[in-house]
Amino acid sequence: MKIKDEVLTNDTFFIKDGSATRFWEDTWVGNMSFKDRYPSLYNIVRDPHATVAKIMASQPLNISFRRTLLGPKLRDWSNLVAHIAPFNLVDGSDSFRWNLTKSVLFTVRSLYLHLINTHTPFRHKKSGRQPEMCWM
Repeated sequence: MKIKDEVLTNDTFFIKDGSATRFWEDTWVGNMSFKDRYPSLYNIVRDPHATVAKIMASQPLNISFRRTLLGPKLRDWSNLVAHIAPFNLVDGSDSFRWNLTKSVLFTVRSLYLHLINTHTPFRHKKSGRQPEMCWM
């Protein structure tokens, strides 16, 4: 388990100008990132770290793929475009919402409690020491 992945699955971005939100990797439409919702597209996109602002700066969208979109990939692309069609970028900064606290602000404690409650630790021995719990 990567901590980055845990953080990215428990946050939501509210878009204004789109400059602080990654199009594919951040959750900003629905409850899942486009990286996770459309992995077949994410795996062939040329710039997987592009911001929402960069991609939505022009019509057609500023996205290029390393392969031609055919069959299921073309269908996924049509679905993705339909998801973002209602969004219009406006002046202002994007905001971040942490979904594991009532205050919607990130805390290390909330992430720690989430990790303890959702992942089983495994134990391993280090030479000459008692077994320690490790979170992977």
